[in-house]
Order: sequence, then C-alpha cells, then structure tokens
Amino acid sequence: MSKIKERKTADLIFDQWKSSLINKDRSHASLLDNFDELFENLKYANVEFEIAEEYLKPAITAHLPSKHVLKFVHKKKKSPGLSEQELFEDWKRLIEDRAKQAFFFRFPLPEPKEKKESPNSGMSKEEYIRQRRYADSFPSIDLSKIPDIEDDDDVSFSMADLGE
Repeated sequence: MSKIKERKTADLIFDQWKSSLINKDRSHASLLDNFDELFENLKYANVEFEIAEEYLKPAITAHLPSKHVLKFVHKKKKSPGLSEQELFEDWKRLIEDRAKQAFFFRFPLPEPKEKKESPNSGMSKEEYIRQRRYADSFPSIDLSKIPDIEDDDDVSFSMADLGE
C-alpha cells in the first residue's frame, strides 16, 4: 500500500473513531478499550508504525474532557487541595498512559534494521576498540564440552577440558 493511500485510510479510521467517541463511555474504566479500538483498526488496515504513531497525540486530545465536564467532575468530587487544573493534569496523564499502552500493544517498537556493536555514548572509538581487544584476549570456553550428569557417573572435569 502506498504511503498516500495508507495515510488516507488512517485519516478515515481516525475520523470515524473520533466521531464515535460521542456515543462511547469515556470513563477511566473504558479508556483502554476506546484507544485499543482505534489502534486495532489501524493495525487491521495495515497502517505502518510511523503513520499510526502520528495519530497518538490527536487521539489523546480527542479523548480529553471538555471544560464543562471538568468543572462538573471537580465540583462533584470535592477533592480537598486538588485544584481544577491539577485534576485536569491527572486526568490528562491517565489518558496519555492508557493511549500509549494501547498503541504499543498493537504497534510494538520496531526492531533496529542493523545491529552494530558500537561504543557507548560516553566512550570514544579508540577506548571502545581497546576495551573490545582486551575482552577478546580472554580464552573462550566451549560449554558443550561439559559432561552431562545423567550420562556419566564421573562428571569431573577441569577448565583445560573446556578450552579451545
């Protein structure tokens, strides 16, 4: 599927999901199900990770409560010491967590294309080469040469038996 067609399909799926939120339960208990529905539909439509990821933030924004709902819940909860803004931040954090949980369940992080053995960011190339050379200088042990306890009654062996 071409990227343009894939993006149009994703747009339609997202628009359909967003418009269906009006009729859905948007309570804390239903957050994961709501987001999972969106990302499951994107996965079913063979939308790639990079394009699906673009819909994560708009989905979170679409699920945020309106100011009227926020005021109503704040008055109803009557939480001592919790301002309306703090309630909104907590609510937003919960929505973000559930959205990311559903997204990464359906779209696991892609594996790196090529795994190269490279130095850590705090190590220069020369230091890495020296460290690698030092580590490679130790003798390797062939663990397949360890006798099986079930096969032999005499399982004694020495480190020399395991060397190259």
